[in-house]
Amino acid sequence: MLRRPFPVTQQGPYVANAVNFDGSTSISRGADLDSITNTKLGIFSGWVRMGAGTDGNQYTIFNSYGPNDGISLMRDNSPANKLYVLHRYNDAGAICWGAYSAGTITVSSGWAHILMAWDLANTTAQIYLDDSLDAHSNTHGPLNQAPLYSRSDHHIGIYRGASFPFVGDMADIYINTDEYLDISVEANRRKFIDGDGKPVYLGADGELPTGNQPSQFFSGETDTWHVNKGYGGGFTESGTLTTASTSPSD
Repeated sequence: MLRRPFPVTQQGPYVANAVNFDGSTSISRGADLDSITNTKLGIFSGWVRMGAGTDGNQYTIFNSYGPNDGISLMRDNSPANKLYVLHRYNDAGAICWGAYSAGTITVSSGWAHILMAWDLANTTAQIYLDDSLDAHSNTHGPLNQAPLYSRSDHHIGIYRGASFPFVGDMADIYINTDEYLDISVEANRRKFIDGDGKPVYLGADGELPTGNQPSQFFSGETDTWHVNKGYGGGFTESGTLTTASTSPSD
């Protein structure tokens, strides 16, 4: 894990650039993440907006696998339109945290902010949707086990490189596999979403929420959005991401 200070400032109100995944686009790394370790900690933050006609179907926000799944976040089809998070801790398929959100994300939701944090050593797992606590249902755990962050393939917007491609828009996808923040504390949520429900600048490399660069961070201009600004190494764009018609900052 790369840990170093980043003296970055942002001038003026932050405007998050969003990109469109049209069902034939995704970004992937066909190798393990650089310097990754299987800690019991993690934080995810991301903005999603579902595309027209997507209600009731299954779509992938992120997934890691190889030879079996590591961690995944989907917008599921059963139960419809709920988030499903899955963390496996061994290749026999054992799950240390699985959960369905209570809230749903649909086309009419517009931009939705997903914030999750887990400290599995203390069997703690939290989900906030649009800055509100989500009373999620745990299907597994949370257990005092380390998820399989170290996998041979990592994807944004597609499952195992082939299935359930995302259709819609994303902005500021942040995956920290080394640290935990108690997001029940409002000040910690404000590191990702402001009091008006808008994006917060996370730094050029995603360093600002914790002071450290996360393993994965996708943000910035459309032509370089797919370039991982985290320490985990480069990703490849499949298809062509285009600039979304709206931003969560609007």
